[in-house]
Amino acid sequence: AEDAYTLVSTDSGWQVKDTSALPEGFRFDARGAAELVSELLGLRVREFIEADPGPDVTGLAAGADVVTLRPKAPGAHALVLKLGSGRADDTVYAALSTGDIFTLSKHTAARLRTQLMALRDLDLMDFDPDEVRELALRDGKRHLVLTRAEEGWAVKTSSEVLPERFILDSMAVEGQLRLLEQLRAAMVLVDRLPEKAGLGPG
Repeated sequence: AEDAYTLVSTDSGWQVKDTSALPEGFRFDARGAAELVSELLGLRVREFIEADPGPDVTGLAAGADVVTLRPKAPGAHALVLKLGSGRADDTVYAALSTGDIFTLSKHTAARLRTQLMALRDLDLMDFDPDEVRELALRDGKRHLVLTRAEEGWAVKTSSEVLPERFILDSMAVEGQLRLLEQLRAAMVLVDRLPEKAGLGPG
């Protein structure tokens, strides 16, 4: 209904056909869209319903959520998937334009009902770990600054006295950088003040 949107396949990946509904600065997650399409194409039925119990039970009447696949091939028919009501066994009624009625897992149905605002790119950092020359870490009043040298990583400054014969593990530092580079948010919090999230100064 009012939340309808269309994804189109392009040479650079999946994109939103009409971007006018996206807020300013919104970063679309093309990878997430591709995963959504892959899940749709790999859809597996939990159970086929041989006797239709009727739209009052299945929720597959007008107003049901609809996913439409339109092939690129000229003249090819679109395939329409309807998502209906949930059942007590954690499945959801669904139907195809082929006439089949079946059930899907509740998790699968929830994924197929993904709203456009949920297709936000949640990658947090974009950098090349091999290009990083310095890494600063702070925990309250404690701080540590590491610097990359020709022979590996070394401690530049530390708020704590290092133990005698301390040897820095350069591979562990590289692992930390790759962890940061791959970091993704679980979701974006709207109207949440940094102070209330424990992210204020200090």
